[in-house]
Amino acid sequence: MSPDAALRALTLSTAEIFGVADVLGSIEKGKIANLVVTDGDLFDKKTKVKMVFCGRAEVLKCANRLRPSEPPKGDLTGKWKLSTSTPDGAEELTADLSMGRMAR
Repeated sequence: MSPDAALRALTLSTAEIFGVADVLGSIEKGKIANLVVTDGDLFDKKTKVKMVFCGRAEVLKCANRLRPSEPPKGDLTGKWKLSTSTPDGAEELTADLSMGRMAR
């Protein structure tokens, strides 16, 4: 998958699937601005996240943060029950998580 196709799959396509593309998924006037600002190509292993915005608020400012060299000490492997609110009301989801080291 090309980087452009991958980015669309993570943004506008997902918003379209969930029926919220009128308010999320792309940068347009009147839409909620959830943005990640990086110092390079989003899919490059060396790229660092600089800021994260949720709506109009800056929620995370990352200055010179490095990626961890070791995996987290806790293990989140297992089935997780998730609750979320959607435009159509509350929804229950199940996630199967498996912990492992990502390739660098």
